[in-house]
Amino acid sequence: MLALLWIWPAVGGARGDTSHSQPIPPAQTYTMQDCQQRIKQWESWYAENGPVQAHLQADYNQLTEQNLLLESRLEALRSERNQTMITYMSLGAGFFAALVIWRLLTALRPFTPVTKQLVVFLMGAGWVSLAALLSGANAQLRIHPANWALAVALYSLPAILFCAIGLWWFAKERSERATHAP
Repeated sequence: MLALLWIWPAVGGARGDTSHSQPIPPAQTYTMQDCQQRIKQWESWYAENGPVQAHLQADYNQLTEQNLLLESRLEALRSERNQTMITYMSLGAGFFAALVIWRLLTALRPFTPVTKQLVVFLMGAGWVSLAALLSGANAQLRIHPANWALAVALYSLPAILFCAIGLWWFAKERSERATHAP
């Protein structure tokens, strides 16, 4: 029955149309010795190439795992890059807004040296707070509280220096005004 189904389309099927069909190839006969020799060839080929295939499969599995790891790390880096870019853009916009507000306030009412010292102190405190918030967002620094505290201290050094210089500068200005007063 199977042979009939296999031959049926080759002879044109039910329609009898044989113009598009291929001729049936002649059957080949093999002896048992030919088959055994062919099996030995396949076994020798597998004995030679089987370990190579196993080694290649192990390499493929290892590289696939590495690829998945690298893709996840790349996605994390892209996400971190986007967060960093948004943070810096927000900081830039905030500094620009602070500058505009500063110019507006100084145009409306000039600051006294004491008010300038207070503004410098508030800006330094804002810097330290921002440094604490940004370093708290970093997962590697949150592993141990000492890491976080040292990072905040390191990020706050410019603010502390800025505040110290600003307070000294405006205190000097205040003392000069006091000595030149009648």
